[in-house]
Amino acid sequence: MLLHELICPLIVPQDGLSSLQALTLANNRLEALESSSLLPARRSLRALSLSGNRLRSVPEGALEGMDKLASLALDGNELEELPG
Repeated sequence: MLLHELICPLIVPQDGLSSLQALTLANNRLEALESSSLLPARRSLRALSLSGNRLRSVPEGALEGMDKLASLALDGNELEELPG
C-alpha cells in the first residue's frame, strides 16, 4: 500500500501482479493514469482506490478487462471526464 507519497505519473511493475486483489494509491498526487498502467492486475483486481490524487480524467480502456472490480474510489480528484 502506498500512501501520501509523490508518484507522478503512475508506474506499476509489470511482473508479479497477476493475483493482486486490492490496490490503494490514495493521496499520491497522481496526475495521470495510463490505460496500460494496471494491465498486469486487470483480471484479479477487486478493489482500486485512487482517491485524493490530481487525476483529471480516466483514459478510455484504463478499466477494461477488470471484470472482478467491485470497488473503485475516485473521490477527491480533479476529474473532468470519465470513459464511457
